[in-house]
Amino acid sequence: MKLLLNGCGVGVFATACCCGGLLDDLPEVPEEGAAEDAPAGVTMYVVAASALKVRAAASSSAAEIGEFTRGTAFVVTGGATSRETVSGIEGGWVPVWVDGLAGYAFDGFLLTHAAPPTTCTSLADWALAIGHAGAPEEVMRASCASMGIGDEGMDGACDVTRRTPLHGGGYYELNEGYEWGSETLYLPDVPRDAFWAAARNCVGSQGQLSRLGLPRTSGVVKIDAADGGEGAAVVEPGSWGWEWSEGCGAFLRVSAADRGYLVSHGGGC
Repeated sequence: MKLLLNGCGVGVFATACCCGGLLDDLPEVPEEGAAEDAPAGVTMYVVAASALKVRAAASSSAAEIGEFTRGTAFVVTGGATSRETVSGIEGGWVPVWVDGLAGYAFDGFLLTHAAPPTTCTSLADWALAIGHAGAPEEVMRASCASMGIGDEGMDGACDVTRRTPLHGGGYYELNEGYEWGSETLYLPDVPRDAFWAAARNCVGSQGQLSRLGLPRTSGVVKIDAADGGEGAAVVEPGSWGWEWSEGCGAFLRVSAADRGYLVSHGGGC
């Protein structure tokens, strides 16, 4: 691993630093190739869009001492402090250990579940990375007649949802309907903002959506949707997300659930 300790080690969020006394405060790093047992802690995975920086102190302005790509496993050795908002994601700084390096990382980009793959284009891709724990089962079916819609060639069913259990107690749902559809991923015991930070990596085809932070207030916001149009931040009791125009309506939303949150993506005409 290449350590970023040349010169003053300026990080992305720092505009300047001075060398006097800074290197004395950096965590001890073992020599190249030195073996070191991982300390006790919780294993968490990087879910940032590309990479996550490890810093010398619990702050985005602290010296950068390492950078690790999405999917890297960290051992988190303590609780969060010094809360901040980074790229629209709220979180704290936690002490971490990775590949013999000790430092601090922003936990808004860490999850205890497997990270979305770098090729992720749907929540289904992420669910596959987490791991299916069983076959999909139908959990809902609504007839066209019950919805006031004529039979459109779906064997009379205009709305069908199938659920696939995942390792770790979560599930993936695929909904197929008449001129609409959506997918939902539920992961228990995950922080809301970190869940959003991970999920937005899987809907990057919708213009700037993959870079949008979790909305805090409702309102219309201009976003670069694939077919143009406006995006609207939607904040309701127990639900936060975005709706946008993509020829037809589409959305990405995270909602409160029994043991955490679920995230949904879809749309239709």
